[in-house]
Order: sequence, then structure tokens, then C-alpha cells
Amino acid sequence: MNKYYVQSGDIKSVTHAKSDRDACFTLLDKHIRPGLEIGMSFVVSQRGFPLDRYPFEIDTTETIFSSEEILAEFHKL
Repeated sequence: MNKYYVQSGDIKSVTHAKSDRDACFTLLDKHIRPGLEIGMSFVVSQRGFPLDRYPFEIDTTETIFSSEEILAEFHKL
């Protein structure tokens, strides 16, 4: 399992998962509750939280998923 840094909206978490997509599901498992503010996307990295970098930059090893896509798949699990 790899270590991933996952951010969406006001939530961010460091987790171990099989893939970047699974890291998003793990974040939701830990934090999902009524009224949770999820951003428009999930940003996943193995190098730290990209949205906290100054200057902000995303490189080719980092992934951005649509929240709509991740939530639809999460509810199927």
C-alpha cells in the first residue's frame, strides 16, 4: 500500500491505500457525515498536500478526480 495525501474542500487526510482512487474512498470512510463540505474535486498526491504549496502547482504524478465521480462510485461500494 502507498501513502497518499488527499484533499477535498475543508477536509484533508493522509492515508494508505492501494490506489489514488481508493485513497479518496478511505477519506470519505473516515470523514463522511451530514453537512460535510466536499469541494468540486479530490486532489491526490504522494508528495504532500498540493493545495498547501506556495506557489501552488500540480505535477504529472498527482491526480484530480471530480467529486461527482468519486461520490457516485463511493455510494456503489
